[in-house]
Amino acid sequence: MLRRREGVVLQYNGNFYNGSFIGARAQARVVSAFLGTPDLFDNLIVRYGLIAVSALFLLALLYFIYIGVRALFREARRTAREAGYREGSAAARAILRMFIWAAFFGTFYLLIFFLGKRLGWWAFPLGAIALVAMIWGLLSADKLLTVPPGDVRQQMVIAGTVTILLLVFVGTIWLAV
Repeated sequence: MLRRREGVVLQYNGNFYNGSFIGARAQARVVSAFLGTPDLFDNLIVRYGLIAVSALFLLALLYFIYIGVRALFREARRTAREAGYREGSAAARAILRMFIWAAFFGTFYLLIFFLGKRLGWWAFPLGAIALVAMIWGLLSADKLLTVPPGDVRQQMVIAGTVTILLLVFVGTIWLAV
């Protein structure tokens, strides 16, 4: 190992390497080869072990998501049943509510991402306004469960509100891209 003013120079396979000229991964290989320690990720057992552990954590996360979605669906279906809907209609309303929630969360996060990418920190006030609009839309979707079965006018008002809010979100995303 040779020392210079700029830093440490390493010799590997007859070549001299300065840490500022090569990437971090290559520098780690040069250092590990120089020090005689093997690279941890060159070991197949370690590599596939990390893949297996990551897959196990992914399965656990998906299971927790499944449990949460099932609980939300059952609660929404029970709420619609208490409002006077039949079993099939209550299940359809619960699925519609969950779809609306997923659409609002997805469009909100896309909106925040693209606005933040376009405007930087100046997107914060627009993001706060979008958050208020999203909460309003989610509460409107929840009202869809408790509207009496014969009140078509109120159902159309809720559907129009949710649709307009989603279209504003998608239009803003379109402009920000």
